[in-house]
Amino acid sequence: MTDIEVRFEGRPMGKAVPVRISRHTHPKARPEAAPHPTPTGIDYLGLVAAQREAELLGRRIEYAGLTRPSSEEGLTEMEGPDDEQGEQR
Repeated sequence: MTDIEVRFEGRPMGKAVPVRISRHTHPKARPEAAPHPTPTGIDYLGLVAAQREAELLGRRIEYAGLTRPSSEEGLTEMEGPDDEQGEQR
């Protein structure tokens, strides 16, 4: 696409001249360096880890128990109260 003919309302208006996009800043200009953030002294990751440890109270995840529902709240969409009566879907 080196030549583009421009038309307006069916009449030819001439050939389009491509615009050459080049550098928008002076070649010797350097970007300003962002100031280094000042440390707050708060260990966010440590706080999150400590909160999670407190929630678990040393318990481990029991993966085998994740597949067996312990009550009706634990039933999935596929198995509902109707399934207990032997109905097939």
